[in-house]
Amino acid sequence: MYSRYSRACGSMARILASGLIGLALVTGAMSGVFAHPGVATGARLMLGASRSGAVRAGEVNLATLPPASPAELKAAEAGAAPRLAPKSAAQAAAYQRYVVSHPGALPRGAGGLLPLVRGPDMYGGGAEPVLLSEGEGLHNTTGSPNVPDPAVAAAPSYVFEMAEGQLEVFNTAYGLKFGPWTSNQFFATVVRSGDTVLPYPQISYDAERSIYLISSLEYDVNAPSHTFVDIAISKTGTPSPLTNFYVYQIDPNTLYTGTITSCQLDTLGYDYWGLYITCPVYNVNDFQNPMFIGNVLMAFSTNNLLKGSLGRWDAWFNVPTSLNCGSGCTPAYWLSPVQEDGVPQAEWVIATDQSNSATSQNLTVCALTNTIILGSIAQPTFTCGLNTLPLTYNDPAFASVPGASGALDTGFGFKQLAYRDGQLYVAISLAMTCSNSVTQDGILWAAVDPQLTTFAAHNPQWVNGIATSFTNAGYFCMQNADLYTPVLVAGTEGDMALAFGASSATIYPSVYFTGRAAEDAPGTMGQGEASHVVVSGQSVSVSGASVWGFYSACSLTTNLVSRSIVYCANQFNGPAAHSGPGWDTELYALRME
Repeated sequence: MYSRYSRACGSMARILASGLIGLALVTGAMSGVFAHPGVATGARLMLGASRSGAVRAGEVNLATLPPASPAELKAAEAGAAPRLAPKSAAQAAAYQRYVVSHPGALPRGAGGLLPLVRGPDMYGGGAEPVLLSEGEGLHNTTGSPNVPDPAVAAAPSYVFEMAEGQLEVFNTAYGLKFGPWTSNQFFATVVRSGDTVLPYPQISYDAERSIYLISSLEYDVNAPSHTFVDIAISKTGTPSPLTNFYVYQIDPNTLYTGTITSCQLDTLGYDYWGLYITCPVYNVNDFQNPMFIGNVLMAFSTNNLLKGSLGRWDAWFNVPTSLNCGSGCTPAYWLSPVQEDGVPQAEWVIATDQSNSATSQNLTVCALTNTIILGSIAQPTFTCGLNTLPLTYNDPAFASVPGASGALDTGFGFKQLAYRDGQLYVAISLAMTCSNSVTQDGILWAAVDPQLTTFAAHNPQWVNGIATSFTNAGYFCMQNADLYTPVLVAGTEGDMALAFGASSATIYPSVYFTGRAAEDAPGTMGQGEASHVVVSGQSVSVSGASVWGFYSACSLTTNLVSRSIVYCANQFNGPAAHSGPGWDTELYALRME
């Protein structure tokens, strides 16, 4: 069984499904890009496959589910889980050596100093978001070497957090709590005997329907590294998570023939009509030497999910990061659907070149249009286009912590992205130089305007690039410090908050935030490089673990006071008196107006 922190992950080969090397798609599930003359120059149509039904289905009621026992929590916290990486240990080390020895080739930014204490809150004329409140979220008491990848969903009066195989419901003052429960408890009606629900879940709150959407991966004990996808949806519209959920188990392996596959690091998105899950896919026929083979987007009808019957669902394969390569396109490692309130014209899906150890400006933007027909005999239209960001990016390097230079593997990519005010908001960590300092990790953030073809001229619509003249992007960094696990979120007035983790040779991994007003000059955060600390870490990790989590999470609340209050969850390690020997998460609220 693979350790979550294994870096011996085999070949970096990028293999299209049509290549038939260790992967054969079922009939109709072609993985290609197809031109459509005269429509959306540069856009390509992606063909997919369909399936019907779930492997298993059931229900759970959080209002009556008993809290987890200490033994159940310990098992959830301490259990090993596979997390396959796109780079082998040797490849990761080679990239680290390159970025350290070639700082002149890295993106450059100008930044301030990492604050050690909290700065002043600012209202009105200030440029940074206001820290409204904070409190302890989920935490570990076993000394497990794992660290959390927190996910959070905010609704009126409730904050629902998931991290490291645990679930807990808080009120907005973080005092009243329900749970905790384990993921295995929550999905008990579909989890197979002996299987384990993996510890990096996803959760969203659909404000339009007032429902919660959850996904998690289930490790198949009978076929090493094979994973199922477990899905949950609250049955009725209510701000309270203490309600009944339908739960489903699907097997992405049914999309392939002749191979055992592993879906890794799932990402959850939604629009009014559908729930969308993406993940990198590995061939694990030889589980000692798993091979990355592509990516998959799975789409489920929300209406069907709410009926207690999964019905027909659709999948598309191997979205590339370049579209001008014919049959040799390289599949993106990390593909992310976005969260979209209301009934937009498209569900957006984006990808970058991160994991390729190369400097790039590529941004693949895909659109799933006509999603109202999800669950029917026909498939929505899925098109992708290659775009150029105004700034370059690469993979992040390992971060420094007290006593160890370049020791912390912080992951890359982005999670739980939002489409709001007609824009997509993205933030990724990258290796760069800051104020001509040594190589370190900073953040590239961007708000881009994706476009569709005109509905009157082309129905169903296709993706049609991004409006680059309205693209707002910038580098954010701090001198002599590493920044990582960023998440960028916007309110309804175009203000933004950027939450992230940071550490240095003198600062343990801690939680920070900054932001910008909609009226600020393009490409700037906080009219400068100001940032504020939410909580300071007291240790690097536990049991000598070198891998930090991959992401943080923020969720825009739907309260009636302000549509610009966001709740975030970030990870750190506090003092023993705070949480014992293990990891912590901090919940906090920011106001952006």
